[in-house]
Amino acid sequence: MSAKAAVETAWITTNYPGADTFLGHSELMGISSRSELGTVASQWRRITSALARAGFSSEYRDGHIVVAGRAFVLDNLECDPATNINVVAAQEDMDEVSFQAISEVVREAVRNPRVIAIHGSPLSAARIAAEVKALRRGGWEISGASIPALGVYNEYYRVRHLALGLPEDNLVSRLRAGGATVALIGKAPDVIPVEADLTALSVDPNETLEDLMKISGDARYDYVICNFQQIDLAGHGMDLTAAAEHLRAVDRTVDSILARVEPGVSFALTADHGNDPCVNGGMHTRENLPFVMVDPTRSAEWVNWGHRHSLGWIADLIWERRSVVNMSASV
Repeated sequence: MSAKAAVETAWITTNYPGADTFLGHSELMGISSRSELGTVASQWRRITSALARAGFSSEYRDGHIVVAGRAFVLDNLECDPATNINVVAAQEDMDEVSFQAISEVVREAVRNPRVIAIHGSPLSAARIAAEVKALRRGGWEISGASIPALGVYNEYYRVRHLALGLPEDNLVSRLRAGGATVALIGKAPDVIPVEADLTALSVDPNETLEDLMKISGDARYDYVICNFQQIDLAGHGMDLTAAAEHLRAVDRTVDSILARVEPGVSFALTADHGNDPCVNGGMHTRENLPFVMVDPTRSAEWVNWGHRHSLGWIADLIWERRSVVNMSASV
């Protein structure tokens, strides 16, 4: 990276309600989500009817649904109430194909921003049932299980984030319509569910950072967007040590990328929400988000954009500079 590259900074307050990965990325793509809030209790008839049409037996139990006696449809407790729905099952109890089929039926039945399919091990239906709790949050009656309490954040962890589709007028689609090539890395393909020139889905921290290193240096891709999930998972698990380790790993990768990128290549770093591992019981936190961009096409040494009120400002910034910026990578 050229020593004359401008460094641009800002603090951003998100404009979407709550603190959620999908809604944050929708805003980052310059659009408003078409999603709707809703609990399992408010949609259980629609969900169980869809499951029955797909050939799955299910039972509604006090705010949640049990499918085939082994998979659980629950309110998500790690983000704002009524935002996301979890589908949870043990790998020991249900095969991957059946589990994903159930998760996709639930996704089609609801308008929530995300349906999160969590297939954990070691785990059991009895353990999940024991963790289910009825709570009242923010005026909503919800029924869910703490995912960190289930102990599934380990080497066997399997998760899919089934996001509601995005409107066509999003940043990635607009860039591609203008002839640019776009790669989505890490968790980005799950939370930015649009057509891209390359998708490299990964939740493994080492694989994600290796992909970012490799693909960010590939001249075939004009824009590279990466979401690194492990810091978020450490926040949910309230594991300060793991969060610090992952932050250091990201720092080392960013240093390596900046040291070897070609002239004319820009690099941006931001977040979609907060997730402080020391507060809020492992839930997402809503706070000002940092934005840093290194741009060799700018003449100023440092630009402070001050306080911005939407992640959509980043989409506008990238779009305005599309004729001069060869690549934008974000973590």
